[in-house]
Amino acid sequence: MPFVLSLAGCALLAVAGWSRSGVSRRSRWWVGSRLHESAALFWLPGVGLILFAAGFLSTHRSGSGADWTFWFVPLAGLGGILALWGALFLPIPKWYPPRWARDEQTTLLESRVLGLTNRRKR
Repeated sequence: MPFVLSLAGCALLAVAGWSRSGVSRRSRWWVGSRLHESAALFWLPGVGLILFAAGFLSTHRSGSGADWTFWFVPLAGLGGILALWGALFLPIPKWYPPRWARDEQTTLLESRVLGLTNRRKR
């Protein structure tokens, strides 16, 4: 079971990385919808980190001397913070979206981050 948790976490992290890369039109599926933006920027990496860390943390046995597993606790905490940030729909920090989403044009994502009211229409 720990292997499955870590593998599922790696798969979610791979999808999150592909979505942030923006190398193709399909990888930019999340731009424009607040729900999709939260999913791509916060939920996918957050849940991916939690599952990845949970796979290693579930192998810990007390008294076995395998204290190296506790290095994954901060990773799970970071994943929890990311997932909670996206679940509460808190404002997206200006520096957090990928550079192509910030530099390419004034997107809906940037408009919400900067609080702009008259954004360019596409």
